[in-house]
Amino acid sequence: MADGSSAPYICFDFDVLPSLLDDCFNRIDLDTSHTCADTMREFELPEQKTTATGIIAGGNREADPQHSFHGVYVAVNKFMKREG
Repeated sequence: MADGSSAPYICFDFDVLPSLLDDCFNRIDLDTSHTCADTMREFELPEQKTTATGIIAGGNREADPQHSFHGVYVAVNKFMKREG
């Protein structure tokens, strides 16, 4: 904000992130559909928009393959392997 303060902005990331500068966030919190494919897609823009030491955060990472949020677990592991 112009006065230096900040405020939450609730939206779909694909609607807003493309219009913002790269490397401008210290932290981005994801809340995905919980499928692996959607979660992997959700990682793409935040990866460009966070600083080199920034954090992409989220929840609902379940190791149990029977859990409905297991896709997040798989996507996080794939993303981390890719990033090394």
